[in-house]
Amino acid sequence: MALGFIQPLSEDEDLEDAGYEYFKYLVWRSFLDCESMDYLGKCWFTMHDLMHDLAYSVAGEEYCIVGLKTENVNGRSRHVSFDAHLVSPLEIRNTLLRATKVRSFAGNMNLPLFLQYYIAPIANCKYLRMLDLSGSNIKMLPHSTGNLKHLKALYLSNIKSLLKLPSSLPRLQLLETLDLDWCSSLRTLPSKTSRLVSLKHLQLEGCAELDYMPRGLGKLTRLQKLSWFVVGRTTGEVRMKRSLNASNHTKSREAAGDRVSRKQDVKLHLPPLHQLYSLKVIQLSRLEALENVSETEMQEELVSGKSTTIFFPSLEELQIDDCPNFKGWWKGDVGEASNPHLPCFPCLSHLTINHCPNLTTMPLFPSVTELELKNTSSKPFQETMKLKLTKIEAPSSILDPRSRLEYLYIDEVKDLGSMSSLHQLYSLKVIRLSRLEALENVSKIEMQEELVSGKSTTIFFPSLEELQIDDCPNLKG
Repeated sequence: MALGFIQPLSEDEDLEDAGYEYFKYLVWRSFLDCESMDYLGKCWFTMHDLMHDLAYSVAGEEYCIVGLKTENVNGRSRHVSFDAHLVSPLEIRNTLLRATKVRSFAGNMNLPLFLQYYIAPIANCKYLRMLDLSGSNIKMLPHSTGNLKHLKALYLSNIKSLLKLPSSLPRLQLLETLDLDWCSSLRTLPSKTSRLVSLKHLQLEGCAELDYMPRGLGKLTRLQKLSWFVVGRTTGEVRMKRSLNASNHTKSREAAGDRVSRKQDVKLHLPPLHQLYSLKVIQLSRLEALENVSETEMQEELVSGKSTTIFFPSLEELQIDDCPNFKGWWKGDVGEASNPHLPCFPCLSHLTINHCPNLTTMPLFPSVTELELKNTSSKPFQETMKLKLTKIEAPSSILDPRSRLEYLYIDEVKDLGSMSSLHQLYSLKVIRLSRLEALENVSKIEMQEELVSGKSTTIFFPSLEELQIDDCPNLKG
């Protein structure tokens, strides 16, 4: 993508989606083979040897591997990578100085890269579009990195020794991807990161030493994925289009979130998420100071019943973990908002809420296919089950909640006394109920009377394949 080889089929198609279609086609045509797969189903692909040799032959002098044959690198070289068998660093440095028109450079993750020999000449390749130094041993990038005005992708993942980024980095106005995953020593991002106006992907997973997010991230209006949002001494706003993963953390092994709740004794306010119309994934974890997602204005709009905006129209996955003070989606009491006036997540398919014991108010989720509730309130689930399709003003993608839910996991929900209309969830495949002390009956009285009378003609749970009930001491039937 950084080299401009991928072209979307239409103006509305995202470049990432177009690239995925390219990838699937290459797999289908056996250009790429799945070499291995982990327990999560993640695959590693390799190019077939025959295809590799063919591609290498066609590329000619434009592609070269720096190693024993360093003399192949010249002014025509466009794509450069390292081989595991290297000559002297000084010879490589002199060779790279000749590659003035390089478009992409990839270092070998098993190689130690020394700043004085490798990085300096690479940073002076003014036509560079992609730079991958993942897994190297550098401590910092040279200030001249900011001169790479054509750079679109910068991969620095798994550099354990990287302490900081150069202040010149925000000059990269075309940069779309900045990958800093597992840079475990990285302390700060450049203060002017908000000037990276083209940035789409900011990868920060595993940056355990990162103190805070720089101010002004709300200016990054093209940002699609932010894999880690650190709430620390300075909290900025942020606008994202695709994915949000927010978490508190401390450097010690204390409970995450202490940086906000104990050291500062302030409440945590998230950015205005309801304005992120293209947001697909939200993950909120270990936010001890978080009480509400939305501000009062949103709550007042709901109570008045005048809300016409489609609520999170693209959201597909929502996960909230270990937010002990989280009370509800909106600030204040929304008890006046009747069930039909509560907004719905129209496309939400996966919802997980764990260890949020004070949660009572949530938007409805009629399109969910997989629901997991643990140590939280059952009220949002019960409200969704009461939903009447005829009273919803929402896109046609919303269906009757009874037609979507396939997997239901409920654990340690103390206020769940009965399962409202559970027998009407026709698509349920798996039900797992555990540690529900208040649960006395699974079905409502009406269903029980219907069964006793012998007039029931409905097939009972037609799709159910697995039923597991554990530690429900008061369950009668």
